[in-house]
Amino acid sequence: MRIAITGPDGFLAWHVRCAFLASQNQDLVPIGRAEFENSDLMDAALMSVDSVIHLAGVNRATGDEIATTNPKLAEQLVAGLARVNKPISVVYGNSI
Repeated sequence: MRIAITGPDGFLAWHVRCAFLASQNQDLVPIGRAEFENSDLMDAALMSVDSVIHLAGVNRATGDEIATTNPKLAEQLVAGLARVNKPISVVYGNSI
């Protein structure tokens, strides 16, 4: 099973990656800034996975920045999922 993880360099994602690497049963595909900034890269990453753990987001910023950035990232992920039109399970854990 191939699993994408958004925000792969963040605090939560680092711990998730460590747990998955220790289990050696999963293939992780990072979805970072480049993929969020380029829909072709996002689509390619999503086409290659069975599931997504969505952890990308900001948490050390002003309330306004959090309120605009985190939903925008979720919207970009949802748009990518719609474009690839493939059933992909999503675990959403990115925002307060």
